[in-house]
Amino acid sequence: MSRRVALLMATAGMAVMVPALAGVALVAVITCTGGRCEGTNEPDQITGTDQRDRIFALDGSDEVEARAGEDDLNGGNGGDRLLGEDNNDTYFGGRGEDRLSEEGSDTGNDEMNGGPNRDFIEGNDGHDILRGQEGSHHFPGDPQDTNMFGDTGDDELFGGPGEDAMEGEQATDEHYGGRDNDFIDAADEDSPEDPPDLVNCGSGVDTAVVRPNDIVRGNCEHVTRLTTIAADPGTTGEEQQQRQREAFLSGGGG
Repeated sequence: MSRRVALLMATAGMAVMVPALAGVALVAVITCTGGRCEGTNEPDQITGTDQRDRIFALDGSDEVEARAGEDDLNGGNGGDRLLGEDNNDTYFGGRGEDRLSEEGSDTGNDEMNGGPNRDFIEGNDGHDILRGQEGSHHFPGDPQDTNMFGDTGDDELFGGPGEDAMEGEQATDEHYGGRDNDFIDAADEDSPEDPPDLVNCGSGVDTAVVRPNDIVRGNCEHVTRLTTIAADPGTTGEEQQQRQREAFLSGGGG
């Protein structure tokens, strides 16, 4: 038997190629053909079409690239990487530490659900809804290294249970921290002329960095409005913002 074997088969409307080393399957390379498309219970590399795909990666640490079309991306169990493109996509990370992100200049209105465990969730242009759900979602520098970013467009970010961190970024965004101690940065990527964001921290001892015109609910315990910061000599507003994040991650913000 050769050291590397490629097995090509057609099943359930998809093409599957399973590279193997010494008779042991390493990864299944799956090309969808539109409609329902399933992976295996091992690591998969799944590519969608420009049509509507309903992708179920199942178990294993999988890579899914849905491409254009209004797609459903289901990671299943394991740490998965789910990438959408154009049109309105719906993501379900499932169990495991997942990365959910939109590629290119997508202007679709996407719904991104992280699921249990630590996840990286990043929208793109358009009105996106990001839900961290269970688990903790933090900025880089935290040992868990998980993030929620809205990017451009009017976005809604929901932290859910666990200690969450989120940035709505440009345009009019709504931030909902949910339970536990959260960090909400409603000022990053915003200019003073941007329309106001909503910051609703929820329960817990929460920290928020906002612009003067943002709408901040009374359930945010530690609020810094950027124009009120007396920056140290030689520092910028962005550096001052970073200090707020670091204070939160080190326990100094609540």
